[in-house]
Amino acid sequence: MRMQRIRNEKELGALRREVELSREVSTQLEEQLLKLLEDGEGKIVELKALEDDLGGAEQQLAERERQHSERSEALAADLERLGAERTRLAADLDEPLRKRYDLIFDRKGGLAVVEVRKDGNCGGCRMRVPPQLITQIHRNTDVVFCPACQRILCFPSSDLVPRAKEAPKAEA
Repeated sequence: MRMQRIRNEKELGALRREVELSREVSTQLEEQLLKLLEDGEGKIVELKALEDDLGGAEQQLAERERQHSERSEALAADLERLGAERTRLAADLDEPLRKRYDLIFDRKGGLAVVEVRKDGNCGGCRMRVPPQLITQIHRNTDVVFCPACQRILCFPSSDLVPRAKEAPKAEA
């Protein structure tokens, strides 16, 4: 419409200049649009890769949760079994000994029975255990308590070697 209203060369030149500027702007916009589309396609590819990674991570998480729940159930079953076994064994003990054990267990943070170390010290308070008590522990006839911390003393199971029956001496 504007071309029909042109009256002189000056208006025609201005109109041509405006058309050229519009083409340049249009070209720039097209280039920007193409660049955005290319970037968008790249982002779509990245997004798909991230979604795949997320799917794998979710599967790993679900597997770990399953393993942890199975382990938790197994530990709960073991705890229940051991609690029942402890109750059964505690019923076989003398009442005063069981009460003293429970008292020590509560007061000493769940550590009522300790080993005598190889150097002769108590495993609970690290005080020197008198040799007479060590001999008494070796005899395994009585329950022996540490004179310092009152915990029950025992030897590590690796130190307890069963005595072999002596073979009768062959007479010559």
